[in-house]
Amino acid sequence: MTELHGTHVILRNIAEADLAALWQMIYGDESPEWKKWDAPYYPLERIDLEQYRQQMTERLTADGGVPSRLGYHRNRLLLLGTPTVAMDGSRNCYLQTGVLERRIWHGSSKVLD
Repeated sequence: MTELHGTHVILRNIAEADLAALWQMIYGDESPEWKKWDAPYYPLERIDLEQYRQQMTERLTADGGVPSRLGYHRNRLLLLGTPTVAMDGSRNCYLQTGVLERRIWHGSSKVLD
């Protein structure tokens, strides 16, 4: 398992145990707050938890054990989100921080203390 330790967070492989929490962050609200700050060229297409589990399980095992999805964690317990890379069809590539945990939006770092 890949783990990178920073001052406040750990970046590690997404595990099966993380999937329900990630689904809740992404699809749990009908109109999630994080989507207001997301790239506009990716519409949010809602899926149920079982579909999400199936898709993510396929993604997590597709590359023969090479990590393809990582998550930000606090103290290995609290999942904060997932970083992603987006390509816009040209040579431009964007790193999105993917912070989904609303308690640390807008500069609030209490959850990290």
